[in-house]
Amino acid sequence: MTWFDLPPKGGTEPFPVASWLRIENGRIARVRVTFDLGKLLLAGDPRTTI
Repeated sequence: MTWFDLPPKGGTEPFPVASWLRIENGRIARVRVTFDLGKLLLAGDPRTTI
């Protein structure tokens, strides 16, 4: 599992994102990313404070 901050377009504050990789036979078999969809949708709206 990896945690990183996703900087949204428009210069607003980055928000935390978690990702998991499942590797089978030396290949990436599955990727799962978790984040707050509401923050992602509101990130491009300059009227919104996250």
